[in-house]
Amino acid sequence: MRLDKFIADNSLFTRSEIKRLAKQKRIMVDGSVITNTAVQVSGEETISVEGENVVEQTHLYLKMHKPQGVVCATSDFENPTVIDELFQQAELENDTQTLLAIEKGNLQIVGRLDKDTTGLVLLTTDGEWNHRITSPKNHCDKTYRVQLAQPISAQDITALTRGITLKGEAKPTKPAKIEQHCDTEISLTISEGKYHQIKRMLAAVGNKVVELHRLKVGEIDLNDIPTQSQYQHLTIQEINQFIYD
Repeated sequence: MRLDKFIADNSLFTRSEIKRLAKQKRIMVDGSVITNTAVQVSGEETISVEGENVVEQTHLYLKMHKPQGVVCATSDFENPTVIDELFQQAELENDTQTLLAIEKGNLQIVGRLDKDTTGLVLLTTDGEWNHRITSPKNHCDKTYRVQLAQPISAQDITALTRGITLKGEAKPTKPAKIEQHCDTEISLTISEGKYHQIKRMLAAVGNKVVELHRLKVGEIDLNDIPTQSQYQHLTIQEINQFIYD
């Protein structure tokens, strides 16, 4: 790979900036000043620009606590996005890897939450990992805390846990798992991702969702991110649960 391409891919420097810095003798490879940015590198060398090492970026895996009113999109003309929120936090944390992924446009949002839904959002630069989670054939569990407008009956819970036919759908939903906390609050786990599925499921039994908050995706949860708009890099264990043959 050309030196200028390696630096451009793994830093915020543009090709023109890299060329200028090379002429100013501010780029080094393994301790030697390099003025020809067309030289080939493997990425295993020690490459520095203005005294700061440039290292090959690995895939990024993040979890974020999405606030209400924020949309799951990379850009939006009317509303703040999870990328906007992430950028602000990454700047405060001086998180170069995350800032670089945002700048390069490499971050993907793993599944979506509605604008008014809060809770766990995953982001990654790894498209295959994203597909592992979002592909319907993999049946990834997602758990939500649901506040309801009316008390939910035992009959309604039974119907939801058996699978229920939604308006406009030919087949019933897959069985849901439900834990009831009080008359108007439940935790609900589904393994599908139909459009507005939970709201439509509760509407099918004559109820209405007042608040919706995602707690978990697989075994990844928000327990250690209580503050909205905050994020964390995933642990190896959290990442690896979705890497399988």
